[in-house]
Amino acid sequence: MVLYARSAEYILYALRRFLPDAIPAGSKSPMLTPISRSRSLTQDAYGQIKSAIIANELKPGQQLKEEELASQLGISSTPLREALAKLEQEWLIETIPHRGKFVAEITPDNVKELFEVRCELEGLAVELAMPSLVLNDLEDLGAYLETVKEQYQQADDFDQSLWFESETRLHELIIQNCGNQWLIRLLTTLNDHIWRIRGFRVTTPGTDTRQSFLEHLAIWEAIQAKDVAKTKELMEEHLRNAGERLTRFLAEKVEDASQQHEGDGYA
Repeated sequence: MVLYARSAEYILYALRRFLPDAIPAGSKSPMLTPISRSRSLTQDAYGQIKSAIIANELKPGQQLKEEELASQLGISSTPLREALAKLEQEWLIETIPHRGKFVAEITPDNVKELFEVRCELEGLAVELAMPSLVLNDLEDLGAYLETVKEQYQQADDFDQSLWFESETRLHELIIQNCGNQWLIRLLTTLNDHIWRIRGFRVTTPGTDTRQSFLEHLAIWEAIQAKDVAKTKELMEEHLRNAGERLTRFLAEKVEDASQQHEGDGYA
């Protein structure tokens, strides 16, 4: 089994966010490219627009103009509308009556609710996955975490892209080995939203990043000890903490924006 089938996709989001020089800078328009006629137009449009939303190239609250998107993708309005309808079903976009379609907003309440659900589901995934974790996969992840740990201990500036990949690998290891396809699908859908939300985190590493990595190390030690109950407990604690960190961060951004609004004379 390929454990990290979606990791490359998530790491692409991380590169766009944390290492923008690694990907050519675009204009104000999202990085959409013409679609090959040999493939599903609807599915490809869905995939490109979804990636742009999760990478925050299409920003929360941004209006989606069908004519502009269709032109960038080189397709007609029919497959584009089908793609947008699918994204709306996943709550990544929303329709506002008499105004059009917009990228879904991100609010502190969204984050709180997402992590409440993720905490319960991924706790279950730990219970189901622990008996079936493959030795080679554990060794590969363990070696990578040791590399990140060394960097964490030695460097003044913690490499956030390394932390992002280590986090992705750990969670993917659990999810892809839980053996429950419904659970995998539900967690994958939740994670699409979570990666988008995390794009709003500051790009400079700080206490939250380091604390998150230490929580992952504790989870890893429990996995190595084959302690299912402890691994589940630590995973749920980590996800509660992560949800609180992101909720607090977004609440601060909302407050800063409100103060800026008032400072500009719109109070």
